[in-house]
Amino acid sequence: MAIFSFFNTQKPKQFNFKPRHYDERKERIDEIISRNKEEAISDPDAMKSRIKHGFQTRGSVDRSYESNIRKRSNRTLLITMVVLVLLSFLLLSTYLPEILKLVE
Repeated sequence: MAIFSFFNTQKPKQFNFKPRHYDERKERIDEIISRNKEEAISDPDAMKSRIKHGFQTRGSVDRSYESNIRKRSNRTLLITMVVLVLLSFLLLSTYLPEILKLVE
Protein backbone atom coordinates (compact mmCIF):
# COMPACT_ATOMS: atom_id res chain seq x y z
CA MET A 1 0.00 0.00 0.00
CA ALA A 2 2.87 2.38 0.73
CA ILE A 3 4.18 1.97 -2.81
CA PHE A 4 0.93 3.21 -4.30
CA SER A 5 0.74 6.27 -2.08
CA PHE A 6 4.32 7.12 -3.01
CA PHE A 7 3.41 7.42 -6.69
CA ASN A 8 0.04 9.11 -6.09
CA THR A 9 0.98 12.01 -3.86
CA GLN A 10 -1.73 14.41 -2.82
CA LYS A 11 -1.63 17.86 -4.31
CA PRO A 12 -1.57 20.79 -1.91
CA LYS A 13 -4.83 22.56 -1.22
CA GLN A 14 -5.44 25.71 -3.23
CA PHE A 15 -5.50 29.03 -1.44
CA ASN A 16 -8.44 31.14 -2.59
CA PHE A 17 -8.08 34.47 -0.81
CA LYS A 18 -9.45 37.49 -2.62
CA PRO A 19 -8.14 40.65 -0.95
CA ARG A 20 -10.44 43.59 -0.46
CA HIS A 21 -8.28 46.58 -1.20
CA TYR A 22 -9.32 49.97 -2.47
CA ASP A 23 -6.73 51.86 -4.44
CA GLU A 24 -7.90 55.45 -4.82
CA ARG A 25 -5.11 56.36 -7.21
CA LYS A 26 -5.94 53.44 -9.52
CA GLU A 27 -9.62 54.37 -9.46
CA ARG A 28 -8.76 57.95 -10.44
CA ILE A 29 -6.51 56.77 -13.27
CA ASP A 30 -9.18 54.36 -14.55
CA GLU A 31 -11.75 57.15 -14.45
CA ILE A 32 -9.51 59.49 -16.46
CA ILE A 33 -8.74 56.79 -19.01
CA SER A 34 -12.40 55.86 -19.47
CA ARG A 35 -13.40 59.53 -19.75
CA ASN A 36 -10.71 60.18 -22.37
CA LYS A 37 -11.74 57.12 -24.37
CA GLU A 38 -15.32 58.34 -24.49
CA GLU A 39 -14.41 61.83 -25.65
CA ALA A 40 -12.98 62.48 -29.07
CA ILE A 41 -9.47 63.95 -29.01
CA SER A 42 -10.13 66.32 -31.89
CA ASP A 43 -13.26 67.75 -30.25
CA PRO A 44 -12.37 71.24 -28.89
CA ASP A 45 -15.08 71.15 -26.22
CA ALA A 46 -13.71 67.87 -24.90
CA MET A 47 -10.22 69.36 -24.78
CA LYS A 48 -11.51 72.36 -22.84
CA SER A 49 -13.27 70.13 -20.33
CA ARG A 50 -10.13 68.02 -19.82
CA ILE A 51 -8.02 71.13 -19.26
CA LYS A 52 -10.62 72.57 -16.89
CA HIS A 53 -10.77 69.30 -14.95
CA GLY A 54 -6.96 69.28 -14.72
CA PHE A 55 -6.92 72.77 -13.22
CA GLN A 56 -9.65 71.85 -10.75
CA THR A 57 -7.92 68.70 -9.51
CA ARG A 58 -4.51 70.32 -9.27
CA GLY A 59 -5.54 72.07 -6.07
CA SER A 60 -6.39 68.75 -4.45
CA VAL A 61 -2.79 67.52 -4.38
CA ASP A 62 -1.63 65.84 -1.19
CA ARG A 63 -0.71 68.78 1.03
CA SER A 64 1.27 66.66 3.52
CA TYR A 65 3.73 65.67 0.79
CA GLU A 66 4.34 69.29 -0.16
CA SER A 67 4.67 70.22 3.51
CA ASN A 68 7.25 67.49 4.12
CA ILE A 69 9.27 68.55 1.08
CA ARG A 70 9.19 72.20 2.21
CA LYS A 71 10.27 71.24 5.75
CA ARG A 72 13.13 69.13 4.41
CA SER A 73 14.26 71.97 2.15
CA ASN A 74 14.16 74.50 5.00
CA ARG A 75 16.06 72.13 7.28
CA THR A 76 18.76 71.62 4.64
CA LEU A 77 19.05 75.38 4.13
CA LEU A 78 19.33 75.99 7.88
CA ILE A 79 22.01 73.32 8.31
CA THR A 80 23.97 74.73 5.37
CA MET A 81 23.82 78.25 6.81
CA VAL A 82 24.96 77.07 10.26
CA VAL A 83 27.87 75.14 8.77
CA LEU A 84 28.93 78.16 6.68
CA VAL A 85 28.75 80.50 9.67
CA LEU A 86 30.80 78.12 11.82
CA LEU A 87 33.33 77.60 9.05
CA SER A 88 33.70 81.34 8.47
CA PHE A 89 34.07 81.96 12.22
CA LEU A 90 36.75 79.27 12.42
CA LEU A 91 38.63 80.67 9.44
CA LEU A 92 38.41 84.26 10.66
CA SER A 93 39.55 83.39 14.18
CA THR A 94 42.49 81.44 12.77
CA TYR A 95 43.66 83.72 9.97
CA LEU A 96 42.48 87.19 11.07
CA PRO A 97 45.66 88.04 13.01
CA GLU A 98 47.79 87.15 9.98
CA ILE A 99 45.57 89.23 7.69
CA LEU A 100 45.81 92.22 10.03
CA LYS A 101 49.61 91.92 10.08
CA LEU A 102 49.67 91.95 6.30
CA VAL A 103 47.42 95.02 6.14
CA GLU A 104 49.60 97.02 8.58
